[in-house]
Amino acid sequence: MLCVFIYLQVNICCLSGSSSSSDDSDGEEGEDSGYDNGGGQATLSLMDGASTLIQQFPEDEDDEGEADIDTGISTQADTEAEVDKQLEEEKKELEKKVKKKKKRKKIYYICLTNCKYEVVRKMSKRFGFKEVSDDDEWTLYWTDYSVALERVMEMKKYQKINHFPGMSEICRKDMLARNLNRMLKMYPKEYNIFPKTWCLPAE
Repeated sequence: MLCVFIYLQVNICCLSGSSSSSDDSDGEEGEDSGYDNGGGQATLSLMDGASTLIQQFPEDEDDEGEADIDTGISTQADTEAEVDKQLEEEKKELEKKVKKKKKRKKIYYICLTNCKYEVVRKMSKRFGFKEVSDDDEWTLYWTDYSVALERVMEMKKYQKINHFPGMSEICRKDMLARNLNRMLKMYPKEYNIFPKTWCLPAE
C-alpha cells in the first residue's frame, strides 16, 4: 500500500509539473483533462500507468433519420384487415359449396291399396312415406296377396315390393310340406331335417 501511495504522489507531481511548463511555454495548448474533442467526436481517455482506456461516446442521430423510422403499426393493421377479408371470402365460398352439396330430401311413396292393416299405414307415415294409389308412381308396394309375375316384370330399379312370385309354394304349410316330401324322396340324406308330415285328407 505504501508503494502504491508513493507511486501516485510521484505521478501527480509529474503531471502538475508538465502542466505548468506547458502553460508557461506557449499558452496555446490547454490543460489535458483526458477529454479529447478532436474530429467532432467526444472521447474520454483514462491513463493508468502502461494501460490506457478510451471511451467513445455515440454520435447523435440526425433529425432526418428519426423522421424515417417506421413504427410498423399501420402496416400491421393493414395486414390484419387483409387477412380478415380473405377469411371472410373463404368462408363464403365454403358456404356456397355446402349449399350445392346439400341434396334435396327424397320423398318415398308407398302404395297400400291392397293392404288392410292399419299398423302398416301408421308406420309408413311415421317414417315419412307418402301414400299413393296403384296408378301413381310408387317406391314401395305393400300388399296382402300374392304378386303376379307380370307386375314384377314391369317394376323399375328403385321400386320394391313385399312379395315375390311363387312365394305361396313355401309360405303355405300344406304346399311347403308337399314340396319338402318331394325333395326328401330325391335327396334323402340332405332333406332329412323335418318330421314326417301328411296333408289331410289327400293322404
